[in-house]
Amino acid sequence: MVYYIRFFKLPKFVEVKGKRLRSIIAVITVQNDLGDLFLHEPTKLRVQLLRIDKNQNETICREQLVDWLGEGIQSLAITLNSVPENDCYKLYVSERLTSAASTEDFIIPRIIPGWSGLSSHWDVPAEALIERRFLLPPSQTRLKDEQDNTHLKLNTRQKRDAALGSVLLFHHLVNASLSRNKDPFLPQLHAHLNELHHPPTPPDTAQVAVLPSPPRVIELGSGTGLTGIYLSKVFSNLGSILLTDLSEAQDLLSRNISFNISTYSGEAAIPAIANHASVHHSILRWGEQFSQAAEPIDFSNIYLILTSDVTYNPASYIPLINTFTSIINMSNAPRTLILVSMKRRHESEEAFFVEMSKAEFRVIENADVALSVANGNDGDGSRNGGERIEFWVFELTR
Repeated sequence: MVYYIRFFKLPKFVEVKGKRLRSIIAVITVQNDLGDLFLHEPTKLRVQLLRIDKNQNETICREQLVDWLGEGIQSLAITLNSVPENDCYKLYVSERLTSAASTEDFIIPRIIPGWSGLSSHWDVPAEALIERRFLLPPSQTRLKDEQDNTHLKLNTRQKRDAALGSVLLFHHLVNASLSRNKDPFLPQLHAHLNELHHPPTPPDTAQVAVLPSPPRVIELGSGTGLTGIYLSKVFSNLGSILLTDLSEAQDLLSRNISFNISTYSGEAAIPAIANHASVHHSILRWGEQFSQAAEPIDFSNIYLILTSDVTYNPASYIPLINTFTSIINMSNAPRTLILVSMKRRHESEEAFFVEMSKAEFRVIENADVALSVANGNDGDGSRNGGERIEFWVFELTR
């Protein structure tokens, strides 16, 4: 199982009386993605105070180890004393690992660390954002999560694990493309992605009046945008990737696109370096008539529709499936596949597959993967390599 560092009480400065020094106080927790389970095992956590200069470079200026005692513990208070004035800081909390993960592969740590900014004003908590960083080849991906106490502000039961699983999947598929010794476990999706990544060149482009439009991808329920942003880094020949969610998610998507793409303006991220596909974000309500949408969306040439952890709410199945159908009907792509990534949480999710079948979507392949854990221990007393993330690839048959 994967756990996340969260802040029960956001970091803030408190004054040390009679001195030009400050202390930093915060309360953290270590929870699963739903926030309903705490890390069962004792472990040591590393707390670092990072000084931020005007160029946003980070320097470690204080470090200490704290003990998470495990069973029965739901929170841990942190205090850093004698912090000088007039500097900008971040607080970083992670698990102290005895061995580093390989830099040649993407391994998800058992505990996802978190970075929190600090307000420069006395007794004012930090902004309700926690930053996650993932060392994903070919480069680091940085995301901000909004949080309200222990839950995400966007959705108090927002899921993350399936999005991490999707990144593992795409990392595997890219590696399978680069190495002839690796066989993809979703061969049809792999072949489809290769067509996106290496579109066929017309035999004589000089005689072609109009070249085919670059393939595009849309993600429904993007949340923080992790999956789509990573996809933009590894499939650079995509025309664009559109991240969609409700209106309250747009600011977070905007921040995360800006965080990860070199040049950003408004709703479109235009990459300044050639190995990134452009990334956009937009409001999309499932089941809504697109003609009545607040913002018009171009659904042409959509080759792939992505979703992660959208099957936990049965009430959303019909609107979501209707949106799948509408997008495919409006796209002029020769073939559109749907990738549904999910961590199965209850038996009622089987109804999603029934409704997909009724709407004439067929499963063309499926697979599952364990969320890799760097030290091989799940944190709940087991060593089973992590919970399973399922991948289902659908195609409309009519």
